Amino acid sequence: MLSDEELMALVDRAINGGQPGAGRVSRSADLRTRLQGRPAPAQQPAVEPGECGLFRPHSAPTSRADLDMNFAAGVLTLTGTWSREAVAFVLARSAPRDTVVAADFAYTDKQAATCASFRQDSPDSPPATVRLLTVPELGERAYALVSSPAASADTPPADGTVSLQVLMGTVSLGLSRQVQANPSDEELQSALAPLLGLARMLVRELAGGAPGAAPPATSPTSEPPPSHPTPAPPPSRPAPELQTPEQVARLLQGITGPNGSPAQVLEGRYTPAASAPPADPAAQHCIYDDAAYLASLGGAATVVAEIPGTGQAPDQISLRLIGLPDPSPDGSAFDRRAADLAGCTTVQEHLPSAGSRTWSPLKHPTVDTSGQTGYAVVYMLPDGTGVRHVLVGARKGRLCVETETKTLSDGAVQQAADGLAATINKVMARVGG
Repeated sequence: MLSDEELMALVDRAINGGQPGAGRVSRSADLRTRLQGRPAPAQQPAVEPGECGLFRPHSAPTSRADLDMNFAAGVLTLTGTWSREAVAFVLARSAPRDTVVAADFAYTDKQAATCASFRQDSPDSPPATVRLLTVPELGERAYALVSSPAASADTPPADGTVSLQVLMGTVSLGLSRQVQANPSDEELQSALAPLLGLARMLVRELAGGAPGAAPPATSPTSEPPPSHPTPAPPPSRPAPELQTPEQVARLLQGITGPNGSPAQVLEGRYTPAASAPPADPAAQHCIYDDAAYLASLGGAATVVAEIPGTGQAPDQISLRLIGLPDPSPDGSAFDRRAADLAGCTTVQEHLPSAGSRTWSPLKHPTVDTSGQTGYAVVYMLPDGTGVRHVLVGARKGRLCVETETKTLSDGAVQQAADGLAATINKVMARVGG
């Protein structure tokens, strides 16, 4: 049986030792303190057939019930870019073998065949169809599944979740990531492949002997939620005159969205400097190029976070906080973005993949933020989903806060925009002018 510290070292070596992208491991002691106050759900999701409830993958600690085992939790980007689609979560838990098997691997081969496809109903999220996926031989026992939330008449299908659970000795390994709605079999296998690769690294580490090294000194010590730790800044960049990602992330501690859910930090880093001179602002009118915008803020401390939605609509909130250096390499970049958006009725968005898409029609809801400058826009994409994208941003002094959410009707746009503005105001209240 491995200790918290050994599991932390195991996860850190696996997600940072050969896996493309970058990963962070939370301090288990900090997670234990926070989980003490989180009771287990009053009821588990209902499953039909009932015996299929044995297939419950576990890739993040969520409640006091997780304290019964030793554990370590990590998060990583599979592509080098931090986004919901690229982020994967990993949870390693250890207890006496009988306890681990009873918790995660108590199913029989017959039950695995019976539960090739089943339905799951949760009191706080849409019903979902769950399918077991074929996995190669891995560890001592392994299964994978995809959970696909059902669409309703007025709600487009939400993204699904691909999960993998692996048994190795006294350790249960849980991994998960998002997958697009209604994926093909080929897309599912493509989404599962990096999880299998990461699981193989973890299994090899375990087979090579229990890691006993202490957790890395760069493990975060700030206060992110359990499955979304705040990364430490690169030790090679002291830059005392700059705000650090940790300082920016602390502004989100205790911040909740309109539905009461807390902000969860996904990433913290310094924005890289531009490799080429920025484009002439006059030539960028009504063009939304986020990569160029961030490059113009080279050296800024940036934090990306999310506030979960209700599960009944695509109402999660994405946040980006930017702590501008003093002096900023381009302190007017945010202000130019705000002024430019205010004068546009359509916008051409440049995508990182070198493609583009059109925001149309662009509308401008009225909101109240405590920022010195800001913007609020709502737009639709020509994808036929009917989803309204709502963006609100504001700058106060050296802090820029940009938020985004989605809604399904024009009647809900103003409330969504007001909710974003209220969230920004909570953050802005923590900084001076």
